[in-house]
Amino acid sequence: MENKSLIFILNKLRGSAINFAKFIQQNPNKWDKFLINCPASTQKLIENYTKGELLNREFWDSWQELFNLADPFVNAIRYQLEPIIQILPFLLKQNPEMQIISYLDDTYFQITEQFKEQILLLTFKTKVTHKINIEAWKEVLYDDFQWSKSYSEKADATILKNMSGKHQILILYQGSIKNLKNTLADKGYSPKVRYSGNYWRAPLEVLSYLTGLKHLQNIPDSCIQHCIEAHLLYINLIIIKSTLDEAHRQWMNNTFKLFI
Repeated sequence: MENKSLIFILNKLRGSAINFAKFIQQNPNKWDKFLINCPASTQKLIENYTKGELLNREFWDSWQELFNLADPFVNAIRYQLEPIIQILPFLLKQNPEMQIISYLDDTYFQITEQFKEQILLLTFKTKVTHKINIEAWKEVLYDDFQWSKSYSEKADATILKNMSGKHQILILYQGSIKNLKNTLADKGYSPKVRYSGNYWRAPLEVLSYLTGLKHLQNIPDSCIQHCIEAHLLYINLIIIKSTLDEAHRQWMNNTFKLFI
């Protein structure tokens, strides 16, 4: 069934969230529901901030306390999500009756950070020893892919439960849009899709994408090593640049061409 619902696709960059905020400001619509890609337990926190009951700093302090996160991890989440959170009061003013739904499972950020820690440790070992342990990388990347796949299926199912032909629903999404569209199409839903902008995948994201296409065990070791070497260079850019977005622009504009 056709309706005026919209899926807005995010990537990992802050610029992606900024583009969403600009879209909201430039395209005033009437939304019945806003499905935001945050853990379910943050819903009350988000509602309080949206209603003006929390200052920005109080919001992020509460988020950190809620999940018992170290400063670097909550700062990384804040870096990406803050432009979205800050536009919420404006969005609610446009849509006073709008229902905000945080649709991710509470374990999402916790498990995500666990995999990030494993990848950071493996990256550090690789840089120190100057040796790429292909099997160790395969193990971490495969586990990460399997968990991400399972988690995306749960998120897609939650989104489906909130769909309705009578409602205009705004959905923030960061995952495989193909799978979500198929899930919704099976039930007769065909919302519009809008991307936050062009985006070149980072090296490990390329490996994850290839894993989804042909399974990690079917990817040649030479290809995996090629991506890991590119990942090490990508990490170097993140270290020397002031922000992740700046590092990614450098990668996109110049460095990644060396690895095509």
